[in-house]
Amino acid sequence: AWNGQLTAEPFEAPAGGSPAGKTNGRASLQMASGAPDGRFRSLMLRFGAADAPGFTIPLLDMPFERFLAPLMDAYIREVSRQYVVNPQSISEILRQLALSVPVGFVERRLPLDDLHKRPLFFEFVERLNPGGAAATEREWFERLETELDGRVNARRRRQIREYGSFWSSDIKAALGQSFTTTGYGAFDEAIDDLASLWSIEATS
Repeated sequence: AWNGQLTAEPFEAPAGGSPAGKTNGRASLQMASGAPDGRFRSLMLRFGAADAPGFTIPLLDMPFERFLAPLMDAYIREVSRQYVVNPQSISEILRQLALSVPVGFVERRLPLDDLHKRPLFFEFVERLNPGGAAATEREWFERLETELDGRVNARRRRQIREYGSFWSSDIKAALGQSFTTTGYGAFDEAIDDLASLWSIEATS
């Protein structure tokens, strides 16, 4: 955002172990069907200076933890918790978030100098990052929905289907959402420019 940043804290496997090596109930489905390792411990939203207090969204202690697909569930869970423990702070964070505009959008300028330092965005864009979370998680949730059809209860099936739709429908719709600025209208326009630029660089 124009006055903030979103960063991810990666999940590091314990020595000699694997992030998917847990056997508790939350992780049992993640171990089915060759699930990809979840790589994200939390996401932090920070406005203002680099040392300003941040709003951390934990991605642990929930079904399919360490994945990005449950991000909205994790976000709502943390917002609800913050309204109880720190209502003034969370109200200001949500206000700033509602007013945010991506860096460079008004000027129709790609922040090329910073992109290598901000890889999180590319986890959400499958056509720019075929090995990122968008592709690996989408493919796995779609396969999981088929393989577990009739083998789990309706609540779990709906959850799996919704997490698959997060990638196949929701993110794609969000990338096409207009910011009504005078420059880039949507992320898709910036992504088109990035794809074209990288194609030129790859062939030069």
